[in-house]
Amino acid sequence: MRSRSTAELTPSETTRVRTLLDEAFEGRFTDALWRQALGGVHFFVEEDGVPISHASVVPRLLAVRDREINTGYVEAVGTRHRDRGKGLARRILAAAQRHIADTYDLGALHSVLPTFYEHLGWERWRGPTFVRTGSGLMRTETDDGCIHIWRVAASAALDLDDPISCEWRPGFVW
Repeated sequence: MRSRSTAELTPSETTRVRTLLDEAFEGRFTDALWRQALGGVHFFVEEDGVPISHASVVPRLLAVRDREINTGYVEAVGTRHRDRGKGLARRILAAAQRHIADTYDLGALHSVLPTFYEHLGWERWRGPTFVRTGSGLMRTETDDGCIHIWRVAASAALDLDDPISCEWRPGFVW
């Protein structure tokens, strides 16, 4: 298991991680998704110097009701096809969760595969989702039920039924 900030990744490592994600997402890992995975810390397992499982945690500012929360947002979770089912993603997520607990007040991610994350202790957000824009809050109904949180001490009392919002960003806002 290795971890490196985006700034610490060599050009070769960056290329190898992106290649892994392209394979893991069967060609559907877009440039927009890649950009959203950058700027934080990457966690990866390698085999013979080649990444075979990856996740990154990037800083975001989520808000629950009117309370802004410094959040470690998990992006780009992927494992090479032939290595799936070996617990690699669980190891990657455990490292990401430790990083979140040490660095942030909340962990969050977007997924349409809730069972995997719920087995690891992530909780599905039940309240309505929004994005914060220059014009105010905009509803993101299609993301309802897809946001999951990882609680740390600072976020232990959050109510999963409250409204939650993220800052606007290019590509996928959540």
